[in-house]
Amino acid sequence: MELEDISILTNILNFLTWKIIFRSFLVILLLVTIVFVYQVIFPFNKVNFLQEDENVKILTITKSSANKMANINKKLDIVVGIQVVTINFHKNIKIETFADIDVPVIQESYNRFLSGKLYETPLFTSSKINNNHLVKLLSGEWLCFPYKDSSAYNYAPMLDQKYITDVCAVAIPPYNNDIGGILVFYMKDKPSEELKNQLFLAARDISIQIFNDSK
Repeated sequence: MELEDISILTNILNFLTWKIIFRSFLVILLLVTIVFVYQVIFPFNKVNFLQEDENVKILTITKSSANKMANINKKLDIVVGIQVVTINFHKNIKIETFADIDVPVIQESYNRFLSGKLYETPLFTSSKINNNHLVKLLSGEWLCFPYKDSSAYNYAPMLDQKYITDVCAVAIPPYNNDIGGILVFYMKDKPSEELKNQLFLAARDISIQIFNDSK
């Protein structure tokens, strides 16, 4: 092979090598751009909804505790939904963790709330009623109050009276010690004192189980 031919071949190889490097650079640049767009321009994709991070431990809902909630929903006609939220004092947030809902309209409303949710909802707010409820719950009280006085009303006021009239709730666990969440019962009528007591016994049992399962 003549010297001129070797020189031409070398130039061709050099050209191909730089072409490959340039293409690789373009691919890497494209990937970096995609990651940037995904993480920065669309920050809602970074929301750790129903996931754990270094400061939030999501309550564990086992099949056993889920079945207990489902059975109450089926057995008691007055109960139209049961919800579990994880709470974190450090971040002042409530995180929707589990829900057993018997009424399609309520389920649809809950689904819309979740699908449009960008951030976890705040725990303590500017509402005195909400904060008073939280203080009592965190002190181990079993509370029952009108739906319109609940934090859920702020997100689904259209359910008031027609589908939900009252709410009962207890902390998880149901005593003032290492509170990790709240167990909430939604009802379509005002519960009698007898029913409140009956629900409390069931709620306490479920609350303690969720707490123990989450250790």
